[in-house]
Amino acid sequence: MAKLGVVVSSVREQRAGSAIADWFFGVCQAERSFEPVLLDLKTINLPMLSEPEHPRLKKYSQPAVLAWSAQVEAMDAFAFVT
Repeated sequence: MAKLGVVVSSVREQRAGSAIADWFFGVCQAERSFEPVLLDLKTINLPMLSEPEHPRLKKYSQPAVLAWSAQVEAMDAFAFVT
């Protein structure tokens, strides 16, 4: 089954995206055409510009960036909610 990454891209304190993403995630689960995976950037806490190499090279050294990269690689498609 194809995996759909539902990405909550806002990391602000007062954000509407998490409630919308939860609703959309539920709709996706009920649809059963694909497997939704909730990816909340606030929870993931990705460090900004922490890697010495350009991302296109995929030479990551930070554990959080390595974990994020593995999650991204595992997805077949994405839906972004801000």
